[in-house]
This record gives sequence, structure tokens and C-alpha cells, in this order.
Amino acid sequence: MNSDSAFSSVNEKWNLSKSPFASVVQTNYVPSTKDVVWLKTLLTEPQLRLTQLELEIALLTRERETVKKYVEAHRALMSPIRRLPAETLSEIFVRCLPEDRYAVRDIAEAPLLLTTISREWRRNAIATPALWNSLHISLPSHLSSKAIERRAVGSALWLERSRSLPISFSIYVQPERELGRRYINGATTSASSDLVHPGHMAFIETIFFKFSSRMKELNFTGPIIEIDHIDSLSPKCHFPILNVFHIQGVGTGRARVDSGLPFASLARQMPALNKLGIHGFRIIHDLRCGQLELDWENLTELTLKPTVVSRIGPTFSPTEILTILGRTHRLQSLTLDIKISNWEAIGITVANLPAMRDLRITFSCRGDVKKCIGNFFRSVRCPSLKTLHASWYGKRIYIPFSALLPLQAVETLSLHMSMTRDSLLECLSLVPNLRFLEIVDKLARVDGTGHEGPFIHIVDDDLLMRLVSSDEDTLLCPNLQHIRIFFKDHFNQPSRITNDVLFTFLESRVQIKTLQSCDVFFSEERAELIEEELRRLRALVESGLKMRIRCGKARLMPPHNNDSPVWSENTYPWNHVPSTEDRLHVKDHLISTELKIAELETEIARVQILLDTLLLRRENATKYVQTHKVFISPIRRLPAETLSEIFVRCLPEDRYAVRDTAEAPLLLTTISREWRRTAIAAPALWSSLHLFLPLDLSSQAVERRLTGSALWLERSGSLPLSISLCMDPFSGRGTGTTRNDHGRKKGTGTTRNDRGRKMMNTLLKFSGRLKELIFTGSFGAISYLDTFTSANFPILNMFCIQSRDSYSHVLNSHVAKLPFTSLVRQMPVLRKLGIHGFKHDCGQYGQLELDWGNLTELTLQPARGDRATLSSEEILPILACTPRLQRLRFSVEISNWEPNGNPAVHLPEMQEMRVIFITDSGKAFFECVDDTKFIARMPFTGSKPQASRNWR
Repeated sequence: MNSDSAFSSVNEKWNLSKSPFASVVQTNYVPSTKDVVWLKTLLTEPQLRLTQLELEIALLTRERETVKKYVEAHRALMSPIRRLPAETLSEIFVRCLPEDRYAVRDIAEAPLLLTTISREWRRNAIATPALWNSLHISLPSHLSSKAIERRAVGSALWLERSRSLPISFSIYVQPERELGRRYINGATTSASSDLVHPGHMAFIETIFFKFSSRMKELNFTGPIIEIDHIDSLSPKCHFPILNVFHIQGVGTGRARVDSGLPFASLARQMPALNKLGIHGFRIIHDLRCGQLELDWENLTELTLKPTVVSRIGPTFSPTEILTILGRTHRLQSLTLDIKISNWEAIGITVANLPAMRDLRITFSCRGDVKKCIGNFFRSVRCPSLKTLHASWYGKRIYIPFSALLPLQAVETLSLHMSMTRDSLLECLSLVPNLRFLEIVDKLARVDGTGHEGPFIHIVDDDLLMRLVSSDEDTLLCPNLQHIRIFFKDHFNQPSRITNDVLFTFLESRVQIKTLQSCDVFFSEERAELIEEELRRLRALVESGLKMRIRCGKARLMPPHNNDSPVWSENTYPWNHVPSTEDRLHVKDHLISTELKIAELETEIARVQILLDTLLLRRENATKYVQTHKVFISPIRRLPAETLSEIFVRCLPEDRYAVRDTAEAPLLLTTISREWRRTAIAAPALWSSLHLFLPLDLSSQAVERRLTGSALWLERSGSLPLSISLCMDPFSGRGTGTTRNDHGRKKGTGTTRNDRGRKMMNTLLKFSGRLKELIFTGSFGAISYLDTFTSANFPILNMFCIQSRDSYSHVLNSHVAKLPFTSLVRQMPVLRKLGIHGFKHDCGQYGQLELDWGNLTELTLQPARGDRATLSSEEILPILACTPRLQRLRFSVEISNWEPNGNPAVHLPEMQEMRVIFITDSGKAFFECVDDTKFIARMPFTGSKPQASRNWR
């Protein structure tokens, strides 16, 4: 009984319509006592069956989970990542590290996450130094001394795994707060003071003492008083390779009153420093950054952002700033927060910064801002400036950007400034090569009229129209690619940019094919786009312009729906008390809305049914069409000769074909019977083969593989053959395997002699048609094949042989000739010869009995690690006998090649020569080779030889 009939019988047995109580099922019928007895009797069998089914389901569920677990456990063994080399896996691990910050001690992130996957991954991750040379540590104030000590041990272990790599280290020390007044080193702290945590100091001492010599980047954020204590460690710590140092003071405490900056001694131990950042320190009369004893000439990046101690802002004297800038001629990036009011009237010297590329300035001032900013701009000269970021919030004034000339090279401009329109237009006219423009427009009163006059934005329709011009000679910023405009603090004052002008500006820039992106943020809500504006917007997007236009929410008035029946401009929805009439009106409005929603839902249901019906019909029609379309496929009408040619083009071009059903030609025989017949009848598909015979194959498996290979080659008809044979690619030494006296690996099914005999018998069948032969095997296997003197290769023109035995020179040190001498003797038309992996003491290459005069390609590569040398007496006679040689590949140690008066070898047809020198005696070799027209491509290992003639 099949499954369908069994299901039908079961379904028929438990059919409700045939129940004795079918007429009263799903009714309010109350059974009598007699009916209850009958029902209990009737349910005995189905209840028993139900219990059995539940038991079977439970058993099947348990079995399914067991089988599923078994399958998944073994499927994991086939994962491709398990077969990756350790070096590749390590490189993947390194790519998992965060790129924009330091690594942290978090089990949910790399590298700690990688150590939790498996034992292999853990070993690989721990053995990868590049995973552990970056670390960020946080020391909260609530940690106990023991917890900090454990964290110090873990951090030290982390950094020790980086071995000798340079270290990037970041630490954040949270200040500890305590009410009251305390005295620390003679300095009175505020009521909320910074206290020195002994655990913090022990942690820092542990890390600095062990790893200061390898630190390349150091970021320290912590209380100023603790920084002062860290500075006392400077005599014991030295940072010879540190080139990035950022330090930030937090908290309200202050350093000792008799000291300068609390890290002055620490900075003195950083001779290679070129990037310095100082944040959060109060600039007072006795704390001067210019007094730091460091090599200012080497600085390329400098950040000075002091603490804002009052509304006046941070204070830097012009003299100190110009003194610092005058000593940093290599400076490329400068970030500076300064109080500009000190620059009103001063005899300013000019600081020339020829390498400056990135300038970021934040101004704060109470005074004549226009004059002060102009004096600052005149005090610096940055002819190579590429990025300018300027920030100033206050009265809307004229900013004299012309004082900062030249600005022709600026490509990125970011302005967070309250300025006049004329000032902005002048600035844009000075940057003809601008690529990126950012304007943060904050409301300010017109013309800086103090507390009088309206608040307005500087960016409006008139300004945008100034950026639109049909004349390219007068167009502002003709190379602009990215623009970003951000409106702030609207207070119900909308921006003065209309959609029409904005789209006109974008369309003009798109037409000249420069603008790539536009990002605009309106702080107020804006009306929805009309149809014409939507059309223009779609056209801009379709042209390739990347756009983002965002709108904020009103602060004083929430959004409202003007279509509401009870809304009026004088009604506020959060405190409006509706009248009785309003309530009735709202109810009627909601009832009509609910009825409309119900109608729409009914219509949606009807459309969905119709859509499902159409989809089903489409699926059936598609299946019918596709089924019949197969019969009219063009490839079915191709002639057999054309199909055979297509099949041949499917063969790999860079290697020999293999016996794999996932590749051509075997793959082509699995498509259909017609393709199989055509493929088998195409000889060119079967004239190439790579055969691999591992040592652990049984005798029966070797027999089957050789029989299949013979059938493969017989299908090639009379075409010349190209065969690659690989036998015993790895030796037993070093792999934990042993061999018995007959050359058989213990536990395997065949000996070398058996495999060699069977393989040679197969090869002899096709030796008359062999055109290319590549053989890779052990020294013993090659020696055994050389005994088959009956083999003849009349058309073989390419022969490459390679020994994979790492110990052949030990086992065969008594051999006086190469183990393939007799085999080469049977190749009368040989043109290309390659010999790889043989020790030089196995024989002399020049003693091979072959027609050297016909060779066009020659490769001689001894075994890896072979320190034996090839003398000029052996190599030069070989080259002298090969006048037709066009390609030569040579890999030897030639330390004994000294000039000895040998005549130069003339190679008139040489086109390519690849020589790897182990030592620096290449000069003597080139003095012995006379090349007339070849183009040499020569990789060198070791120091580059100094040839006495020009190399081409």
C-alpha cells in the first residue's frame, strides 16, 4: 500500500461525516447517560491511536534532532575556512579589527571574540602579533585596587602577544570625586576635587615600564593631578619610536603651582614625535605650551584645545602661538582654539608654513572681531593649504578672508561662522579649485546691530543665484563637487531658500557635469513639493546627482492637519476644550472616516483575490511556456561540429584537464545523451590529462584510475597528447609515516614499484603520440621509470621533471648521474626542458644525452634549500651548446662565479631570462653571457649584483 492510499484510508476511518454523532457535532446537543457510555466506548480506539501518534512524533522529533546534530557536526568539518593556511587566516583576523579606533577588551569584539570560536582559531589568533598591538583601556574610579591590578595583568598579557611590533595604546582614567577640600602636593583643589588613585598609578607604571620602548601611539585622558604624577615617571620611561601623542586633562583639579604643563618631562622622552595633541588644560601665565622641550621641527600635526574657563574662552597670546608656529616649518595639520581679542593692535610677525594642508581654527572674542581675525590671518602663510575649517559664532561681521592669501589650492572649505554675504562671496571668489563646501548658517542679527533688528540667515536665494552663471569665466567655484548647507536655530524664522532657486542652482551645476552630491538641512518644516518640483527632483536624481534634503520640526508650533474639520489658526490642540457641537461634529467626521476605511479594506481584499488568481494563472502559463521553450533552444539546432568546437573552448587554458565531473570535459558528458555522444566523439577534448597517484591508494584503486585514464586518452584518436603525472608528491620523513623494506608505506595498499610498473605500462601505450610530458614524483620513482628503456617518444618536444624528495641527496648521494638520463635519450625532437628539485651532487646536467642545439627553453631549479653551487665549467658549456635558446630560467647560488677568463657565451635568439641570485656575484655571470637582443626580467634575492654593463 502506497502512502497516498494509506493516508486516504486513515482519512476515511476518522471522517467526521461518518460518525454516529455526525448530525449533532458542533451543536448544543446534550447527550444522555446511554450516549455518554457510547461516546466513551467510541473514543477508546481514537484516543489510543492519538497517544501512539504523539509517541511516534516524539520519537521522530528526537531522532530528527539527533540526525540533525550528527549532520551539522560533520558538515562543519567540510567548511572551506578549515582548509585555509594559518597565514591567510591570520590576515583575515587582522581585517576584523576596528579601523577607526583602538581595540578594546570586549569578548564581543575582535580580537578576543576570535579566541572563543575553536582551539585552532584561538591558537592562530594568539600567534598573530598584529591582533594585539592596539589597545584602549578604561579605568573607572569605582574599581578597587585588586580589580585594577587584574586589569593591568590582562593588559600586559595582551600587549606581550604583539611581540616586537610597535604598540598603539589609549587609556582613560576617570577622576575620583569627593566633597570637601583637600590639599594635594601643596595645591588647594576645589570643593569637587580630583584625587590620586593608587591603583591607577600602579597600572600606568606597569604598562609604561614594560612597553614604553615599543609605543608608537599614545592617547592619555585623565585628571590633571594624575598626569602630574605620571610626569614624575619620565626618568624611568623612554619612548624612542613614539610619533603620536594626544593628552587630555579632565576634572577640576590643577597641577602644582610651581610647575609648567604637567607632562613636560614626559614629552622630553619622545625624540621621534611628529603628531601632538593637547586638550583640556587651562592656559594661565605659568603654563606655556611653547616651553615644552621637544623637537618642534619634526611636528606634522598639532592640536591645541585648552579648557574654556569662562565665557571669555581659552587664552593664547599671539606671541606664544607665533613662536610655536615659527618653529614648526613641517607642520601639515593645525587645529587651534584661541581667544582672538588679544590680536587687536600688535606688530605681528608672519609664520611661514609651506607644508600646511589642513587648518582648523575656532575663534572666540570680545572686541573688534573683524580686525582681530584679519591680524591672525595675516600672521600665517599657508601656500599649500587644501582644507580650511573656520568657526565663529557671534555678531554677523565682515571676515577678511583675503588676508589669508593664497587660497587658490583650497579644495575643502567648512565655514561655521556668522558673517556677511559680501564676506562669504569674497571667500568663495578666492577658492577657484574648491571641491567640497560646507556652510553652517546660524541665525544672527542684520549687520551686527546688537539687540536690535531681525534675525536672518545668510544663505538665501540671492546667494545661490550668484553661484549660477552661464559664463564659466565668472562662475564662482566652477569645480564644486559636493555642497552641504545646514541651517540652525530658526525660532520660527524660516530659511530664505525657495525650492525653485535651489533646483535651478543644482540643474546649472549638473549641466556643467561637476556637482556630484548635495546635502541640505532646513531647520523648519517645509511645504510638500508640487508636481513640477517633483519632476525636476526626479530629473536631478536620474542624472546621477546624490541628494539628501532634510527638514526639522518646529519648536514653538507642533505640526497640524489643515484638513481637520475643527482646526483654525487661533486654536491650539494641546489646550483646546471643544464644545458640544464640536464633539458631535468630530463624531460624525470619525464615523464617515471609519466607513470609508471599511470600504477601502473590502476593495483591497477583492483586489488581493484577483491578484492571487492572476499570479496563479501566470505561474501555470510560465511553467507551460518554459517547458516548451526548451525544445526551441538555439543550442539544440547547432551542428555537431560547431558544438564540438564550443566544447573545446570550455577546457582550461592554463592547466591540463583533470578527471573531475565538475569540470570539462567530464562535466559535458553529464548534461544530456546528445551532449555525451558529441563530447565522446570530439578527440580534442581528451588529448590533455593530469593524473595524480597518491601513495595511500590501494592496488585496486590504482588499477581503476589507470584504466580510466587509458580510456580517456584513447578517445583522443590520433591527436598528440599532453600528459601530467604526479606520483608520491610528498616523502614520508617529517610527516609521521614510516616505510618498510619494500618501499611500501605502512598501512597503504600498493608499493612504489607496483605503481611505477602499472603507470609505465599505461604510458607506453601512448608514448608514440606524446607531445608534452610533465612528471612529478619521488627520487626513487623517477629512478625506477628510467629503467624502462623500451619507451620511445618520437614527437615529444616538451619534458618537465620534478623531484619532491627533501632528503634525496642523503638517500642517493652515491648516484653518479641524474635519474632520468635514459628516459631523455628516447626524446629526439625535444625543444623545451625543465629540471626541478634535484640536488647538484646527483649528477652533471651537461652529461644528459640530448640534442642541446635544438633546445629553445631551459629551466634549471635545484631543490629548495640546496646550498650546492653550479660551477662555470658546467653551466657555460651547456649555454654554449644551445645557440637557439630563447628562454632561460636559472635559480642557483653562484658564489663561486668569479671572472676566470672564460669566453662569453653568444645567445643570439634569447628573448627572456629569469635569474635568481642567492649571493651578490651576478656580475661575473653577466660578464660570461653575450646577449644581443633579449629583454631581461630578472628578480634578485639578496643584494643586487653590480654588473659592469647596462642591463635591458
